[in-house]
Amino acid sequence: MKHRLGIFKIQTAPFLCDFIQKFKFKNNDKNLLLIRKLYATLNQNDAFEKKAFQHIYNATCFYTNGEKVISYRIENGFHELGIHHHIHNFEHYFSKNLSTRELCDVNFSFKKYRFKESLEKEIYAMLSVKEGKQKVLVSNSDVHYIQAFKEQNIGIYLQMNTIKVIEYYTNDLIVISKRLEEKHTPIKLKSCFNCVYFKMMDDLPLVSNNSLHTCMLIKEKATDIEFNEAITHIWSYCSAYKPK
Repeated sequence: MKHRLGIFKIQTAPFLCDFIQKFKFKNNDKNLLLIRKLYATLNQNDAFEKKAFQHIYNATCFYTNGEKVISYRIENGFHELGIHHHIHNFEHYFSKNLSTRELCDVNFSFKKYRFKESLEKEIYAMLSVKEGKQKVLVSNSDVHYIQAFKEQNIGIYLQMNTIKVIEYYTNDLIVISKRLEEKHTPIKLKSCFNCVYFKMMDDLPLVSNNSLHTCMLIKEKATDIEFNEAITHIWSYCSAYKPK
């Protein structure tokens, strides 16, 4: 679909699920030239401003859940993400009043990944949380996602559309995932938990063991210093997903 972001035309498409959109800018060469001239007046020796400029105006593409934006670039062989924490701040940099604000005002951070699967599951993990609600993908159903809420710090309950599904007086996401699927067959979570590459990490402390485990697809390609990229959340997801 074609939309606009400030003075730019953009083209959007779904990314992994219905509530995350991927978008690119269309026909913006003249506008980028004007932006480059503006940037020439800034402190080009500032490393943060250089990186900020590249992620705002020269990103390969962007992802959004309507609340925050993630920009994507390849730098020195790494997949690099820029996390823009507030979409309204991000939109400012594509308005006609560019000179009213400096790049250093933007509120965002950076992350680097060696593997495509790593960045996809991280984009999904970051953008599947909206207003404090964790979205869980569902397959084999007309329901495209489930919302998970904390229940007074004593457990979690899941909501499907506007209906509360069930309360779980535990924070163990493995237990919750299994009980949900047993109760609502044939619904099956489309997440790392049900992927052939998912492996439980039994040696983690209990608090971590409830959510963080290993993606063997990434682990088999990763070096020792890249091991953290193989850590995945039970309810994360990427395009390499293969059901068990």
